[in-house]
Amino acid sequence: MQLFNMGKKPIIGSKGITFSPSNDKFIYLEDVCRVLNALRETKSQDVEILNDNSKIGDISSFILNSDEKVAKVNAQREKYINKLEDEEKTVSERKMDSIDKKIYLENLEIEKPIRVQRAVNKMVYHVAIDEIVDIMLKNSISSIKTPFNGSFQHILNSIKNTLINRRFSLKIELVGYYKDDNIFLILKNPYF
Repeated sequence: MQLFNMGKKPIIGSKGITFSPSNDKFIYLEDVCRVLNALRETKSQDVEILNDNSKIGDISSFILNSDEKVAKVNAQREKYINKLEDEEKTVSERKMDSIDKKIYLENLEIEKPIRVQRAVNKMVYHVAIDEIVDIMLKNSISSIKTPFNGSFQHILNSIKNTLINRRFSLKIELVGYYKDDNIFLILKNPYF
């Protein structure tokens, strides 16, 4: 499965295409692989990912390491494509100026591959987050320490929200701290 950065989210209408500031999940995949790799390899309850500049290689194969995960993403992808086709059908049935309708449908068609790829990137990202949470629960991981940057902050917030959505804990903390001229983020789970 190929993964590509598709940039900002397209907002499509009959008057044109604009882009929202929403980032593609692709930009987080390399760092989410670092977290996943650290969790797969550790036996400790406290995990540190610090200044790891190593390359993971094929991100898709690293995250989608089973037929079950690949099948899940492919099924979600097909469901999303059907949703886009339903959206096109809805627009084609709307009562609107024929030129505006034609432009709207053409814009939807132009942006369809980008929207599908962005959705696949997001699906793969969430497969990785789910595996991270599963490992944390199985191995009673009490903390994950990462460098302080926007990518790791986004990833740790996703992990925190997934734990909360699974009704695991409402007391999980994401804190930043300064030590030895370095700033770190740490996700703390007080129950382990």
